[in-house]
Order: sequence, then C-alpha cells, then structure tokens
Amino acid sequence: MTMTKGEKVLLFRSLISLCGLSQVDAAEVLGRSHDSVRQKSVGGRAVLDRDLEILRGLWLRIDRGDDSLYGRPAEHAEAIKWARGVSKIDTSGDSV
Repeated sequence: MTMTKGEKVLLFRSLISLCGLSQVDAAEVLGRSHDSVRQKSVGGRAVLDRDLEILRGLWLRIDRGDDSLYGRPAEHAEAIKWARGVSKIDTSGDSV
C-alpha cells in the first residue's frame, strides 16, 4: 500500500499514541533522537517504513497482551485485556 507523506505522518502519530508513548519514549523505541521523532510527527522529516514497522510491531505486542512489556505499553496491554474481559475482574454485570 502506497501512502502519501501526510498519511505516513498521521499513522506515525497515531501509532505512537496507540502504544502509549511520549515522543521521548518513541525515540528510544525507534533508536532515533527526540528531535527526529518530533520533526517526523509534524512532517518536517520523512517517516520511514522502518519507523512504522517498529511501531506496528510494538502495537501488535500490546494488542496480544505480551507480558514482557513495561511502562505505558504494559498499561495499555492490561487495559485491553480488561476491556476484552480477559482479566480476572468479573465485568459480566457491567452495563455499557
């Protein structure tokens, strides 16, 4: 799938948010400087396919509830488990 620069920037920002990362956290995950991530987030620098693949991989781990995660990604994984009813908390009587 070919994406425009704007679509890549939007996806980059969205994946960072979905993973529960700050720009500093994202820089660490991506092996980039904070300034590089900041610039990519506003379209000032090109978002590489590799950046999206790394963030996608992290999101998939979060979505699966990977127990080796830590920090905010781990918190997101727990929230997803709870929302899906996988946690030990009984939510069967809750109404939406």
